[in-house]
Amino acid sequence: MICRPDPGLYILTFLTIPLELRLFIYDVFLANHQHVDASRQPSNAHFALLHTCKQIACEAAYYRAYVSLAHEQQITAFISNIPEAHASQILFADVANDGRIVSYSDQTVPVSYLYQALGKMSSLRGLRVFDCRRGGPTRDFIPGARLSLQFELAMFPSGRTGLHFYELYLGPSTQAVLFQSISSSDIQLLRLSGRVRFSKTLQVLSLSHLAIRCVTSNHLDHRMEKHFNHSNLQSFCYAQGNNRMGSEITDRYFQSLVSGLGAGLRKLILLGCKYFALSLVTIRELRSSFITALPASVIVFKLKISNAWYTDPLIQQETELCDELEASFLRRQPPPQSVFLSLRDSVLNGRDVHWRILARALGYSLTLEPWEQSENV
Repeated sequence: MICRPDPGLYILTFLTIPLELRLFIYDVFLANHQHVDASRQPSNAHFALLHTCKQIACEAAYYRAYVSLAHEQQITAFISNIPEAHASQILFADVANDGRIVSYSDQTVPVSYLYQALGKMSSLRGLRVFDCRRGGPTRDFIPGARLSLQFELAMFPSGRTGLHFYELYLGPSTQAVLFQSISSSDIQLLRLSGRVRFSKTLQVLSLSHLAIRCVTSNHLDHRMEKHFNHSNLQSFCYAQGNNRMGSEITDRYFQSLVSGLGAGLRKLILLGCKYFALSLVTIRELRSSFITALPASVIVFKLKISNAWYTDPLIQQETELCDELEASFLRRQPPPQSVFLSLRDSVLNGRDVHWRILARALGYSLTLEPWEQSENV
């Protein structure tokens, strides 16, 4: 017979830890729980911790400020069971947006009841939107009504102001017209994905952080300042993603970033940079001079080199880059802490053995494998 320890003993042991450490553990647990991996929406499992005992429920009460609504059953349960007073305390929400609108005569109504759930969250400041995989039925609507996709109107038919964080985790085929009913004036962090476009010229005066990942429309192919006029970015993250139709970063992006739009980025990224991650897709040329420009402050270095699907690999240039990388960075004194490289075997050509010996001798970690999935972009 197997004797299983009483779960209550674990709780009692946890409560003997100093309060400052418990609060730190709560923060780490929630941050890990909210982390998005491969655009998969987090669950509401964090609420289970609040039901262990009254003391933990009190100490981690701020967990109630975050909710995840992944399908229609959760949405309707939230509307029915969560009082207005509790819903008004929610600051951050992850939602699966159905996006469908039913129009009949002069009336329009969303298929999903998500708009009612979001309407109860009067203090909402952060919204992350995911693809809906379990949408509600339309059989209850009037025959002959017109069905259309209206991404934001399905969430906020009457409009919404006061959002500071607006992040999209959408598939490459999901269409989204942004800032049709959500005000852009208070947005500080914006993450774009899917087939997005903007309903109008933006006035995002507060925008400080912009992330673009696997955007499959050509709406961003123009100069960025056209869309983000008056913004002063502090951080900019870009990833083409695994879709061939993903928007490619061009010289125009960088021309915009070093102009008034991203003037603050030069000091943030190029001066005193400690963490450098670059996934570079080559088309016609590859220069290794950026390796020598890395400041001595860089202690974590990540690099991936690949070619666009419609071009041939630049084997000679990639080999020259490896030579420069070893001479200027891998042998550097003082050495870095961590190096992550995703390079072709034909380019490495046995260098990996030598590089591992070099890393052990200088005392830093070297990982030679794909690393992009660990980046939250």
